[in-house]
Amino acid sequence: MNYFRAVVKSGEVSKRVFNLTTVVIEQLPSNYNVWYVRRKCVDFLHINPIEELNYLNSITDGNEKVYQIWEYRRQIVQLRNSADGELTFLDGVMDLDNKNYHAWIYRIWLCGRFGLWEEERVNV
Repeated sequence: MNYFRAVVKSGEVSKRVFNLTTVVIEQLPSNYNVWYVRRKCVDFLHINPIEELNYLNSITDGNEKVYQIWEYRRQIVQLRNSADGELTFLDGVMDLDNKNYHAWIYRIWLCGRFGLWEEERVNV
């Protein structure tokens, strides 16, 4: 963690820092700073948003109630500008816990942002 603090203090944005964020997230997924630094790296390194969503799918498993993951996911989906696969992903999360507040808030945002209300109404 001290290494990550030093990187944050230095302001470095690189592939090395991006990889470091992966390690830190595995240890502490609720750390706001690590998600902020990771997002800076995604922008700077032009990381493919689909690859980043695949990573988020794996890290969300077991961390479904960590707000920072949902906020970061929202940012990556906005960057991607597509909701493809998101409702299916959410269905899987909600099958585990249909009272997941963060998943519901994200679903509401997703439907509003991408005009999916009709699809939601039909699926009910």
